[in-house]
Amino acid sequence: MIALTAVLAACGSPRVTTNGFLYSGLDLSFLENEGTTCEEVYTALGTPTAIRQFTGEPFGNDAWFYIGQRVSYYAFFSPEVIEQRVLMVRFDAQIDSAASICGDNPTVAEAADFSENELRNMEFNPDATVVVGNTRTLLQELFGDIGRFSTPAVR
Repeated sequence: MIALTAVLAACGSPRVTTNGFLYSGLDLSFLENEGTTCEEVYTALGTPTAIRQFTGEPFGNDAWFYIGQRVSYYAFFSPEVIEQRVLMVRFDAQIDSAASICGDNPTVAEAADFSENELRNMEFNPDATVVVGNTRTLLQELFGDIGRFSTPAVR
């Protein structure tokens, strides 16, 4: 009876995974120091999850984003986001990353930490959002590969 209860209790516990870079508990105060360089950010936090490279006055300079979330999965139910955070590090100049990831090694102009309450979930409307790709009919799916693959010629 005790073994059956232990097995059923184990089946009922959710599985928790961490996706991306969840920087909870890290000391990010070095980002507020004047003169913190791109190389220092890269050494402390690693490769960013996303990089925004815009030019022009309304957008500002390059920014790095470190995105992470902790998700709980329970059986066949939809996953529940337990924690989600986004760290944006904006630099004072554009990064010419042809030579290295930090290019000319600009300094940090702004660092912002966004919690889950400050983020918006965006869902795509399948009726209005165009998905670019190859749309194939049922017959093309069934018979499309016939003759595509050939055996190498024997010499």
